[in-house]
Amino acid sequence: MKWFGRKRTGHREWLLAAGLLAAAYAWFHFSCEWASSDTLYFLDELSRVSASELLWSRFENVTSRVVLEAILFFFLRHSPMWFYICNTAVIILTVFILGFYCGEMGKRCFGTEAAPPFFWLLSVFLFFCYPLEHMTAAGVPGSFINYVWSGTFGMLALLPLCLLLTERGTCSKGLWMFSALCIIPAANMEQPAALLLLFFPAGALYLAVKRVKSKGVLLLWGMTAVSMVFLLIGGNAVRSEVAAQAYWPEFTQLSAVQKLWNGIASTMNYLLCIPDMIFLSFAALLALLAVSSPQKRILWYVCGLTPLFWEGLILAAKAAGALTGRDLLRWFNGVKDLSVGTELSPLGSGMPLLLQALVLVCAVLFLWQYLGSLFWRAALISLLGVGFGSRVLMGFSPTLYVSHMRTFYYMYLTILAAELCLAAGLYKCSAKYYRIYWICMAVLGNANFVRMVLKIAG
Repeated sequence: MKWFGRKRTGHREWLLAAGLLAAAYAWFHFSCEWASSDTLYFLDELSRVSASELLWSRFENVTSRVVLEAILFFFLRHSPMWFYICNTAVIILTVFILGFYCGEMGKRCFGTEAAPPFFWLLSVFLFFCYPLEHMTAAGVPGSFINYVWSGTFGMLALLPLCLLLTERGTCSKGLWMFSALCIIPAANMEQPAALLLLFFPAGALYLAVKRVKSKGVLLLWGMTAVSMVFLLIGGNAVRSEVAAQAYWPEFTQLSAVQKLWNGIASTMNYLLCIPDMIFLSFAALLALLAVSSPQKRILWYVCGLTPLFWEGLILAAKAAGALTGRDLLRWFNGVKDLSVGTELSPLGSGMPLLLQALVLVCAVLFLWQYLGSLFWRAALISLLGVGFGSRVLMGFSPTLYVSHMRTFYYMYLTILAAELCLAAGLYKCSAKYYRIYWICMAVLGNANFVRMVLKIAG
């Protein structure tokens, strides 16, 4: 393990991380079917009408996401190779901008001078934990542009705010203009628009407390609000009505409280009862933080180890179910999924959802105990809460179950962000446990990526 302590050249690690991403997503793109699902529909429509006519029709009758769909139609008019190249570039940008934000957070949260060793490679391996098959269900181009690209534009829009918060000096007018341009595609999707509507005023309030001028942040907040209004008019209202008739006729009769509850329950259920590497890696990190710290309190260990214990139960139930030919995961299910016909647990919805809520409460309590500063307690827990809320918003859409797991993308990003930030704390506390964590994430992330691509390729 001596190589963890050797002096590293930053730009070489960046190039290695970027090259690894480029090679991995080249394999992914050429393993996927280009013309599938929604992509086939759009290709057929574009063969009969112009892109502008289709966009106007979509705005009037189906959706207000005309900016993102204009980008999609541009790529559908050209060779798939152009999309593959641009999409790979966006993925690399996503990982690096996420790593930049989280590296800055980690250094300030834990008082370190630099990010932990091989931080950029850790960012890549954690991103490999994302379940890629979710981005193929509705066609690869549309899924990536609507979810991944909008999320990347959203993170870029936050750049001047981040630079102000990290006290890196004033931002130029060009950077503010760049941020404003990024808001246009980012806020053309409901979930990132809602996230930006929270991040900008929160950042502006903090800057006001610190007596830092932030007129630019207020301008960006206003632009996001206007974009959100634009998004909620026009075709989206029609889309919601058509989707309700097709997938969930009772949706229009539900109260706002019932929709909110559906969003909360489905988010907890899918996050904690469908095995995935992202929450597993987060649970493993909390467990390592718990056992590596000199803290000896019972509540400390219970809160830190409970999420990993739960994930172990889920994985054990899945493995046992595969061996016995029975769906043992159904015992943990607190939601009836209208799209795939998943039944409730024999215990009903109450007990599974209560246990899921307990797992999330333990994770939050552990972070509250672990983070010393009140500011960073509030910041990190709020970040996870905002990510959770971005998926809960789907409760107000009749496509809550039809859209399924790809709507978790923004929530997964916030979990990865918190994880990268906490990695700095783990390294500061114990280099030995950080090495264990890093190696485990390298193995799990790469194994998950290979498994997903092989599954997609058939």
